[in-house]
Amino acid sequence: MPDTTVSGSYRPFAPLPATALAETAQDKDCAEVLYRRASDIQGDAAVLRRRATVRDLDRRTEDVARRQAPKQMLDTLADLGMAWRDVARLTGVSVPAVQKWRQGGDLRGESRLRLARVVALLDALGTYFISDAVSWLEMPVMAGVALSRMDLFASGRTDLLLILASDDETTAPTTVLDEYEPTWRFTLVDDNWEAFQAADGHTSVRPTR
Repeated sequence: MPDTTVSGSYRPFAPLPATALAETAQDKDCAEVLYRRASDIQGDAAVLRRRATVRDLDRRTEDVARRQAPKQMLDTLADLGMAWRDVARLTGVSVPAVQKWRQGGDLRGESRLRLARVVALLDALGTYFISDAVSWLEMPVMAGVALSRMDLFASGRTDLLLILASDDETTAPTTVLDEYEPTWRFTLVDDNWEAFQAADGHTSVRPTR
């Protein structure tokens, strides 16, 4: 066996036996396989969860549209504190049209379904223990970003809205913003704020003064 001593008191570590190296490589391979499987499962679960929340909202919408007359829906929204301008925006009509509905005017089937969806959304948010759902919708997705939760709903991205409602700590608001508008750091950050990379590696925003 060759002498492994060197000058001075330093002696290099003895090489690992071939069996130990093989076991280490095997452990590494197993860990890599498990990590990839877990990542795949997490991704599949996230997709399934998103579909399930949207389907639940669809079911609630159909139930509201069937059981409640338009005036009853509007009374519910008024009791919850939603402004008529927001009702009009979320249903794709004008404020005068909403006022006519309140007075018993007819509305088209598509408008009735949209109105029912607003009511159903507020009902669904209650299952996530969100207090005062209307003011929660008015909040920005993230401080300093000119995009509210209501904007997500108005643009048809109820899936992203429900992700925020779920309070999933693994899903940062920046993840939702990245999917909604990849250029949000340049197009949606308020003038008095700036985007930056925080110490944890996530993008955040801070006041410029």
